[in-house]
This record gives sequence, C-alpha cells and structure tokens, in this order.
Amino acid sequence: MDFIDRLYDKINGTPNLTLPVLIGYQNEKSGVFIYPITGSTILEATMDGEEFISLPFQIVIKDKDQALVQGTSNLISQSLGSLNAADLTSEDASWWRGEQVLLVDPQSSIQGLDQHGYYGYMFQAKANIYIQGEI
Repeated sequence: MDFIDRLYDKINGTPNLTLPVLIGYQNEKSGVFIYPITGSTILEATMDGEEFISLPFQIVIKDKDQALVQGTSNLISQSLGSLNAADLTSEDASWWRGEQVLLVDPQSSIQGLDQHGYYGYMFQAKANIYIQGEI
C-alpha cells in the first residue's frame, strides 16, 4: 500500500518547507517524519474482500530551532487543511479513497525540548481509505 508514499509526496511538495521529509520513525536528526502507527480499524467489510479502514499515522517535526518547528507545523497544517481527494491517489491501486480521506486529530501538540536538544511537534491523524483484502 502506497498511502504513506503519497502523503510524503504531498508534504514534501509543501512550498517553503526547509526541513527534510522522511518516511520512518523519528531519530536524533532534524526533519519531518511520517510513519504509520498501530491501531488500524476495519470500519466496514464486504463479502468480496473490500475493506474500508481507518489507518492511523503520525507526522513529527523536529529541529533545534523552536521557531522553525512552529513555522513548519503551520506550513504542514495549511497543506493538509487544503488537501482534497484528488491530491492523494494510489499509484499502485492498493487503496482508494472515500469522501473524506484525511482526518487530523485536533489534539496535535508541541512535544517540547527532548534530551538531545530538539523541539518537536506531532500531528496525529488517520486516513479513511478502501483497500482490497488485508493490509
């Protein structure tokens, strides 16, 4: 399933974004990290194997410059807020979208300063998408 790859493309194409965008869990470096998290839920299933699922993921922004983290979170928030269904389309036909693809949790938050001197901001979100068979 290439959903995270398409989300990466969308975020990486955000104008004025200066931090590198990476797929995978956060590390001790600066960047925007996109990764799925546990807790996928089947919302609906059909006899032919089609499933409508809720796929949770996180976007974490990290840098030693707190203003850059805040600015980047604003840019990504605007980019995700302007997202429409045509912006996320599977390239390998492993999933397809419903009416509302992306739901950003309103409890996204500043993570503060970590032990390595990085500030962080975390978006929690989920995608409601259709898949064929198991994920």
